[in-house]
Amino acid sequence: MSEALRFRGKLLSSEGCSFRAKILADYGEGVQIFTVDCITDREGQLDLTLREPETLADITAQIRGDSGKITFDGLSLGFPLLAEGLISPVAAPGILVNCWLQEFILSAGTEAERYRASYEKKISNKTLLLDTYFENGIPISADLCYNDSRIVSMEISDFRCL
Repeated sequence: MSEALRFRGKLLSSEGCSFRAKILADYGEGVQIFTVDCITDREGQLDLTLREPETLADITAQIRGDSGKITFDGLSLGFPLLAEGLISPVAAPGILVNCWLQEFILSAGTEAERYRASYEKKISNKTLLLDTYFENGIPISADLCYNDSRIVSMEISDFRCL
């Protein structure tokens, strides 16, 4: 657990962090792929900008607690983190950061030369599990699971504390 706690301490002692995430969401009816640039403060308030697909580029979203807001061309639309019982793919980075900062660390250890920390998060009476994989203390990927199925995967790059 010490490496997961050390990473949490590093985030809490910084002003926040920034990273790029390639999000793959699979709900059994096809895969959705997005790339987003994220920046968050130490309280977990996250701002993101969609980069891919190109048709959605420059749309921004803010995740605050258990809700979010998407903004494009001066118009805003609020959304819950869960919609029809499923995680909104754009909400996944906010859930990720929230887990890093404050959720229960279920387990941790080395797996295939990478360090893995598993977190548990409850949203609307649903229990989600988040596995984050680290190399040299830096997160490189994460999987969000519900009912023993991976529903969202994220490849993390350009991570840095602010």
